[in-house]
Amino acid sequence: MVAIPLLTILSLATIQAQASVLPAAPRDNNNAPAAMANICNPGEVGVGTEEMCDISGGCGGTFANIVSHDCSHTWGMSNGDEVCANDYSRGWRVSCSGGSPTEVTEGNGRRYGNCYKPSRTFCGFGAGISTIYINVKVCCRPL
Repeated sequence: MVAIPLLTILSLATIQAQASVLPAAPRDNNNAPAAMANICNPGEVGVGTEEMCDISGGCGGTFANIVSHDCSHTWGMSNGDEVCANDYSRGWRVSCSGGSPTEVTEGNGRRYGNCYKPSRTFCGFGAGISTIYINVKVCCRPL
């Protein structure tokens, strides 16, 4: 029998539904995480990474993702942590230039561009014994 980590079993929707403010900031940024804070402007999408951490502080399972402006929804998630080199779920795509996202396309063809680095980059939330940190590298505006 193969053991499956608890975080693998929990759905992202369940974790998001139980969002709460986090007590500690991510290790590599001075921005304190904010639960469901507006990282991008309403109507924009954020492109970055998501890292799962357990209650003991051990982290792992970093994935590139596309999130709503306030980090409350994950629109597309990849199998790896490189935002420019992965396929995303639900047909979402990220186009890059020089290693930085320049355009995001939804599965239905709607496009976002004119991407910029937000002033606040981290948001996060916890669910019982796990915490999710989201590092938004760029926000992209509807085209």
